[in-house]
Amino acid sequence: MSKHTSQAQWGSKPSTRPHVEGNFVWQSMLATPATLAIDNQHTACDISTGLVDCQAFESRLHRAVNNAASGINSHALLYMDLDDFRHVNETYGDAVGDALLQNIAVRFRSIVHERDVLASFSGDELLLLLEHCDLVHAIKTARLLRQSLAEVPLYWCGEVIKTDMNIGIVVINQNSYSPERLILHASAACYSAKKEGTGQIRVFLNDQSASTFATGEA
Repeated sequence: MSKHTSQAQWGSKPSTRPHVEGNFVWQSMLATPATLAIDNQHTACDISTGLVDCQAFESRLHRAVNNAASGINSHALLYMDLDDFRHVNETYGDAVGDALLQNIAVRFRSIVHERDVLASFSGDELLLLLEHCDLVHAIKTARLLRQSLAEVPLYWCGEVIKTDMNIGIVVINQNSYSPERLILHASAACYSAKKEGTGQIRVFLNDQSASTFATGEA
């Protein structure tokens, strides 16, 4: 990533006159680049975005499964699919797409607990592990994350780049089996939400006889 991209500042509308360098509009930001070190245990991160990589995330997810096996604790996994992200990459370039992911990560980290883990799963898909979290809180968090996207535009060549997302949620409890299956279930819920349009939240429910999806109402 270029030096200019890594320093790009995002936020809501600039409160002061922005400094323009090249095609970027630099704005004041809610957090410094250090915020992108999102795991205080120095978990391996994707260099281009600062998000935890898949291997490190799966290790944390496996630990959460083991922790929930006793039936005392529960956690939640969110699978988030960003709308129009590929369009951003194709229209403005990968560097702008990386900047978008970086600043989404900053905003999301301001909403969730420090112990929670945000990871890059693919170009336009993110995973979030909410530790010690029940379904009600997971749904509330998902709504806050969705709402926050509208407040994080990037001003590029006079245009405002916005994105929304669909979210799939699965609860991690004593009935959970493996990280791989949890990700599969959360992604299924997410793509069920995507069929309904943009900005949807769906919950994966497994009643041992059939897999169903519920709307994010709580």
